[in-house]
Amino acid sequence: MASTIPVDAYLLTLRVVTRRLVERTVQSGHTSQTRRERVEDTSETPPGFTPDAVRALIAMGNRVWTPAAITFQLRNTYPRSAQAPSNTAGLTDDDFRALASRDFAARDGISALFVRSFSGADGGGGAMEPLRSCILCALRGPSGELLSQLLGSILAHEFGHLLHLSHEPVTEASIGNLMRPGARPPEATNLTPAQITVAQGSALARRFRT
Repeated sequence: MASTIPVDAYLLTLRVVTRRLVERTVQSGHTSQTRRERVEDTSETPPGFTPDAVRALIAMGNRVWTPAAITFQLRNTYPRSAQAPSNTAGLTDDDFRALASRDFAARDGISALFVRSFSGADGGGGAMEPLRSCILCALRGPSGELLSQLLGSILAHEFGHLLHLSHEPVTEASIGNLMRPGARPPEATNLTPAQITVAQGSALARRFRT
């Protein structure tokens, strides 16, 4: 039986606030006084993804998951602005957890966050199965182009974590496997029969089975 899992995609522009003290001269009658004032500056880092790019990446992920009869269906794409939890544009795993458990929590499907920069342990992406949420950062090539094929593979990998798959051991045999951790070629999208069985039996796949 097939599973169709709804995806709400959030294209996040992250706000970072810096505070500084400035000195201002204030004229009072014939005298002047110097006062210090606290000033806040806000910078914004856009996500680096377009809605069309997100649709294309999810389509790539779906091709990987076809053998398991699991489809991730993009329900909505939301451009959103949010305060960076650690007040830095480069998100960490802790920042991802804060965003995914609060403002961008999954509803009845999964929540996918698309950001400019993420430094999680999984390299380019991350996933938290209990929160039904994943994150992807806008990896780019030397000419500034979005590395779409690689990102499609990473997104499919993070979907795997949401489907209760763990990392494969780093061996010669796992070189082409989707769930091999760390750096791997974009074409590393293979799934073993055992992995397909685990994914199909996951809470997420069973919840949306038709």
